[in-house]
Amino acid sequence: MSFDPSKLVTIIVGKGPKQQRFSVHEGIICARSEFFKRAMNGNWVESEKRIIELPEDDPKIFNIYINFLYTARIVTNTLEEPIDRQDIGKEMRVLGRLYVLGEKLQDKTAKNSAIQGLLEVAEEKDADGFQFQPTVGTIIIIYQGTCAGSLGRRLIVDMWLRISAEFLTQDTRLLPNEFLADLAIALLRYRPDDMPKQATMANISDYMEEMD
Repeated sequence: MSFDPSKLVTIIVGKGPKQQRFSVHEGIICARSEFFKRAMNGNWVESEKRIIELPEDDPKIFNIYINFLYTARIVTNTLEEPIDRQDIGKEMRVLGRLYVLGEKLQDKTAKNSAIQGLLEVAEEKDADGFQFQPTVGTIIIIYQGTCAGSLGRRLIVDMWLRISAEFLTQDTRLLPNEFLADLAIALLRYRPDDMPKQATMANISDYMEEMD
């Protein structure tokens, strides 16, 4: 692992006034990210200029990612206890964005750590002692930033298997269709043996309106 200053890579993240520049050791980031490894070892302009631009990414999330590269820790919450529902939701969304960034950069370690973080946050309690599953915003982030078959999607679906029907119906219009389909398929797998009887001609009266 080289710490030679001449081996630093400049990464420009975001665009407009919020754009930030990061200087990262090539050996560290390429050892973890297949995306950066290919960019720096191919016949690309980025490899020659040692500058990589990520205009569509969030500098705040990338800063968390860089800190993770150097410290092996994900710091998403510096608040003192107790925390409230909004704090938990915000932290879950940050971890969701970090997972999506790890997906883009092809960094399995970052993705796995984001998964662990989501599970740990889901076990946190607010001031009233309540725990919360991934928010609608987190689900949207994960589903917009990943493809079918993603383990991140699987985690979100499995964490929602015990969500109440009342809560689910309140947010149905906001949830991605792909998520709802995955959730429905997952719920079908866990059907209990005492499921209501199947609709047949034998119970047709259950579905017929009474005539005056």
